[in-house]
Amino acid sequence: MISIGHRSGAIRKMFVKKAFRGKERGGAQQLFNTLTAYCASHDICHLYLGTVDLLKAAHRFYERNGFQRISKDDLPSYFPTMMGENIYYQLSLK
Repeated sequence: MISIGHRSGAIRKMFVKKAFRGKERGGAQQLFNTLTAYCASHDICHLYLGTVDLLKAAHRFYERNGFQRISKDDLPSYFPTMMGENIYYQLSLK
């Protein structure tokens, strides 16, 4: 995650090695829980991320963890988009 000001962060490159994926292993969930704990202790209230349409399992993970899908037009002006992204999510932590 990178801080983007405005009490917000942008998640970048949250990938988990295949051996640690899935509910049985819980690697992605542990990583996400660590991230949200960090956000709570650093007064970060909003998370945003961009991804691609091919990563369906990632979409399910984000949605299961409370992220809401938004359009690119609904992103804040200070969110740094990356080439190739075509799906966007936001999460309000407070």
